[in-house]
Amino acid sequence: MAQAAPSDRPLLQALRNQRLAALCLAGPALGVLLIEAIFGLPRALLLMALGMAGFTAILFGILLQGEYRAVRRAPRR
Repeated sequence: MAQAAPSDRPLLQALRNQRLAALCLAGPALGVLLIEAIFGLPRALLLMALGMAGFTAILFGILLQGEYRAVRRAPRR
């Protein structure tokens, strides 16, 4: 069975287009984990960091949804 071209998979293409934006999610998360491992964080600060991580994940999801729609609407090559 032949593999589908990247244009046949709009979600994968949208993820590929937004890969640098996804790195912006990983950086702060790794930073919080590193600070937690080295110094320890009070529970309130850890919960705030998790809340911000959730908020940025929601924003990334909205961005990805828009990119997915744009890729689906784009003419095929």
